[in-house]
Amino acid sequence: MDLRPMLGRIRAPTLVIAGRDDPSTPPPMAEEICAGIPQAELVLLPRAAHLLAVEHPGMVAAHLGAFLGRSRSEV
Repeated sequence: MDLRPMLGRIRAPTLVIAGRDDPSTPPPMAEEICAGIPQAELVLLPRAAHLLAVEHPGMVAAHLGAFLGRSRSEV
């Protein structure tokens, strides 16, 4: 199912986190997703594949925490 045409409907603050070495969702795909969502942010983690929260939990938590802190202050 290809939902890319509907990405522009997303209005919530959005953070796209992807691994630079992800074979299933490679960086160009993450970039396309991010580009389709207004005001979305993209983080590409080095030396990471598809299971980011398992491979690099500290880095994922840090990016999520920073993003959620910024999003909360914008509300």
